Amino acid sequence: MAGRLYTDILPTLNPALTRPARQKQRVALARAVYSRARHVLLDDCFSAVDTHTAQHIHRHCIHGNLMRDRTVILVTHHLRLCLPTAAYVVKLEHGRAVVAANTAQLPEAVRKSLMEIEDQRVLVSGNTPVVPSSPWQDDLFDEDPMREGAEGARLSLPRKPGEPVQKLAPLKRPFLNRVPTVTLQPASPIVEQYAHAGPDQGSRRPHRLVEEEWRESGGVQWFIYQFYVDAAGTPLYWAVFVVIFVLFRVLNVAEGWWLKVWSSAYTNEGEGAGNGTAPGQAYDAEALYEAQVDVNYYLGVYALIAIASIVSPVAKTAYTYVGSFAAARVLHQRMLGAVIRAPLRVYDTVPVGRILNRFSKDLETIDTQLISNCGEFLSTVLSVISIVIVVSIATPLFLFAAFFVGLLYWRIAQLYSSSSRELKRLDSTLKSPIFSQFGETIIGVTTIRAFGEQSRFMSEMLVRIDDSLRAYYAYRAANRWLAIRADFIGALIALLAGLLILIFPNRVDAGLAGLSLTYALNFVYQMNWLVRAYTNIELNLTSVERVHEYVVMPQEPPGIILGARPPVWWPHEGRIEVKGLVVQYAPDLENVIRGISFDVKAKERIGIVGRTGSGKSTLALSLFRFVEPTAGAIIIDGIDISSIGLEDLRSRFTIIPQDPILLSGNVRSNLDPFNEYTEDEIWESLYRVQLADAESRSGDGRATADPGAISLIATLDDPVSEGGRNFSQGQRQLLCLARALLRNSKIYLRVSLQVTISTSPHPWCRLKIIVMDEATASVDFTTDRNIQGTIRQEFEQSTLLCIAHRLRTVIDYDRVLVLDQGRVVEYDTPYNLLLNREDTAFRRMCEASGEMDSLVEAATLRKLSGGR
Repeated sequence: MAGRLYTDILPTLNPALTRPARQKQRVALARAVYSRARHVLLDDCFSAVDTHTAQHIHRHCIHGNLMRDRTVILVTHHLRLCLPTAAYVVKLEHGRAVVAANTAQLPEAVRKSLMEIEDQRVLVSGNTPVVPSSPWQDDLFDEDPMREGAEGARLSLPRKPGEPVQKLAPLKRPFLNRVPTVTLQPASPIVEQYAHAGPDQGSRRPHRLVEEEWRESGGVQWFIYQFYVDAAGTPLYWAVFVVIFVLFRVLNVAEGWWLKVWSSAYTNEGEGAGNGTAPGQAYDAEALYEAQVDVNYYLGVYALIAIASIVSPVAKTAYTYVGSFAAARVLHQRMLGAVIRAPLRVYDTVPVGRILNRFSKDLETIDTQLISNCGEFLSTVLSVISIVIVVSIATPLFLFAAFFVGLLYWRIAQLYSSSSRELKRLDSTLKSPIFSQFGETIIGVTTIRAFGEQSRFMSEMLVRIDDSLRAYYAYRAANRWLAIRADFIGALIALLAGLLILIFPNRVDAGLAGLSLTYALNFVYQMNWLVRAYTNIELNLTSVERVHEYVVMPQEPPGIILGARPPVWWPHEGRIEVKGLVVQYAPDLENVIRGISFDVKAKERIGIVGRTGSGKSTLALSLFRFVEPTAGAIIIDGIDISSIGLEDLRSRFTIIPQDPILLSGNVRSNLDPFNEYTEDEIWESLYRVQLADAESRSGDGRATADPGAISLIATLDDPVSEGGRNFSQGQRQLLCLARALLRNSKIYLRVSLQVTISTSPHPWCRLKIIVMDEATASVDFTTDRNIQGTIRQEFEQSTLLCIAHRLRTVIDYDRVLVLDQGRVVEYDTPYNLLLNREDTAFRRMCEASGEMDSLVEAATLRKLSGGR
């Protein structure tokens, strides 16, 4: 991995997204070796690597210097590789140990059966070396000595049967004490680590995978306002929105104004009533009581105004949240669609925490606060306008003072908005690392506990929470800064209004003076909330900014291109032509596929082999356009796949990936998510991949299998946890294969209905191209052999591309494509590559596998049976 990862400080993202299974497996292996644990448990670490890499790991890692004086427990299918150097072997069948003995004491018949069949998982552990039987192992202990026993003072050389064991002098260097350690600083950036890196490390600077999260600066752009307004509703909605708020405010003013009119009626009708504010004057009580005032009239109007004032807030709130729900739904759907349709490269460079942050915190802000902020701002603006009008009628000089006070408030609002807006953006950005850390911790909790790193992850989480709270604390402090200044200015306004009334008492009647002073006192509260409402809109619009960033992210090509749709029967043969294909994952990265060209005939089975990292999986992704080519073309049955829509392309093919994907639910929902198949068809597909005994199932949909066979599916309603974690890696791969078999069994019916309205099966209507990327890497060899037979039968009329590290999987295929560093090295039949051509890369791979004789025999049988 050194040549691929460059340094041990390369950043990683979501473990399920950023690296292929084989690379993740080797990183996990390196982590185990890097630790100081005395006992190391390795679970099938050879399943996803090629033969050369498996030999290198076995020789230089498991039996290397860093693993000396440790007990290694290895779960593996690769017995030819591991059994000769194991000290103790355990063979499991249906959860029971059928063989458990020292390897040196195994009967020859048992040893031979284990070496030849390789059909069960084996636990290998210990330190005692045994006789190697693979050709490449003759010099194994010359480079990588192993301990003989727990004391480990001497080493054994390979010997022939009957020869005495030769001893070597013990090694003098304490390798274990020289294992390097790393002190991880949770908050230290990569740049700081490079500052202290040595010359060798500094010269091998890795490509920066994760860029710092982008954050806007300055005021919110107008197109963000327009983006939210369009999402909330049409112009008609906003027009009604304004009318409702204006009506609500008019009713509030009318309530106080009607009280003023009512009180003035007594003054005008009462005898001797004068200006209630003139010095020395008093009201004549009898005159007031005798005045001709219709109390029922004034009381009835006031009651109507009060009832309308009660109903209007309900209508205002209901109508407001109509727009809130619409905006939230539209923005969520648009962002979800953009994220789902984003290129795979986005998931390689964007931590999942950033995506979760936008779908949780930012959408919560849009759902619950933003539309309310708009309503508060409009309501407060109308309140301030009404207060200024009422007070100015009573004291016109107040209008002049209110103008300068308004300018002062505006300046304070600008200062507060510019600082709090950036703090709000920073607070939103700093929440993403918390989501990432939490998600990764949940996914890797088993590994974290196994390595005893709970305290480190807890410390890192606390550091990230502290970073987020710093921004939030500064934001709340700025909020208090605004409150102090707004309250102070509001108090001055109330004082000014009261002084003007006292200075000019003869110009204001009693009712208008009381109304004016009441509104002036309310002016403090309204101006405070006007500034807050304005700034809150800008603050919460930063969440719309962040959503908009993902809505406009780069997208895959359209699913359907009108005018360029392929025929409904395409692909009808399954011919593939690759011409000068060049693929790179990003413009600043090197090419992964380097100008390869080859062709595949209809119904051919092609094995794709090569060293890990040679571009096999990238080639498979290119067929489905998960990665767009930089140059070249892929032509299938005469149609360039880059000229048609992705939905038309991907719906016609099937891929079984190296990382099997299962969704939470049950077995039935994962195999048949659209309820298109009968139970018998589902059970048949499970039977064909060795997950159920279809012939002995009962009528209630249960598989009455051998009670000891714990790996079989019991019912179609068996639960499937998130990611299928309650199934083994091998079982998940088999379930994905069963899903492909099930789809192939009925695809001809759908196409036939489109063409001839007929239900008769047409072989050309079945899936014509199937891609298998290490689809059986984690199953035992016997199951692999049986499944290959099923594949040959089910996909007989299809073109099959199979990426495999197990050479026995593809040895009977029509042709083998050998890739190396993104180039085609060889492309011929297995027989020709093994026997008719000398010193081929494929032949060297077969020789290194330790299975040369059996592979030659299989290729010869394929040749004699009519193959090429």
